[in-house]
Amino acid sequence: GFVLLWLTWKYVSNIWSLTKSGPFLINTLLFIFWMGVAAWLYGRFVRPQYKKWVQFLLGFVAIAIIIWSAAYYLKWEPEKEANKQEQVQVEGMQPAEQEGWYVFTPELFYKLQEEGKPVYVEIGADWCTNCKTNEKKVLNQEDIIAEFERRGVIRLKGDFTRENPVLKDFMLQYGSIGVPFNMLFIPGEEPIKMPELFSKSDLKKALEHIPVKEKQ
Repeated sequence: GFVLLWLTWKYVSNIWSLTKSGPFLINTLLFIFWMGVAAWLYGRFVRPQYKKWVQFLLGFVAIAIIIWSAAYYLKWEPEKEANKQEQVQVEGMQPAEQEGWYVFTPELFYKLQEEGKPVYVEIGADWCTNCKTNEKKVLNQEDIIAEFERRGVIRLKGDFTRENPVLKDFMLQYGSIGVPFNMLFIPGEEPIKMPELFSKSDLKKALEHIPVKEKQ
C-alpha cells in the first residue's frame, strides 16, 4: 500500500512538472511505457492456467519493473533540493533550473538595480526555437559563463512557456512583444537589448561596457 501511495505521489508531482520542463515530460512518458510493460506481464501471466512458479516469477518481474522505472525516471534529489532551499534563504534569490541563473521576478530585478548590480535578463520558452539556439550556442558556452562571472553580472531567467502576464508586461516595458527576450542592464547606462538571434561576439561586445570585477 505504501509503495503504491509513493508511486502515485511521484507520478502526480511529475505530471505537475510537465508544465515547467520538457525533460519531465520525457521521463514521465518513459515511466508510463514501463508501467504498461509491467501491467501486460502481470495481466498476461499471473493467471490460474499458469504454474505457480511462473505466476510468482513474472509477477515479481512486473513489480521490479515498476519500482526500477519509478526510481530511475521519477528521481527526487532531496540533498539538491535542500541545498537549493538553503541558497534561497541565504541570498534571497531562487536558483533557476540552469546552474548560475536565478528565477526572474520584478521585485528581485528592481532590488538588484537599486543595489547597482549589472543584470542580464533572459526570458524564453520551451517552444521557442530561437531561445534554445541562443542558449546552446551562446549563453551556455563556458567562455560566456566565465565572462558573466568575471564582470559580476547577475543572470535572471524568466519562463514564458505558458503565457505569464508579469513577464509580458516587463517585456512590453522594454519594447518586446514576445520571446526571445535578452537584455543587459548596466548601472548608469541605457539597457542593451540583444537581437532575437545573437552570437558570442555580440554578447561579449555588450559585456565590455561592464568593468571587470576586482578579485577580493
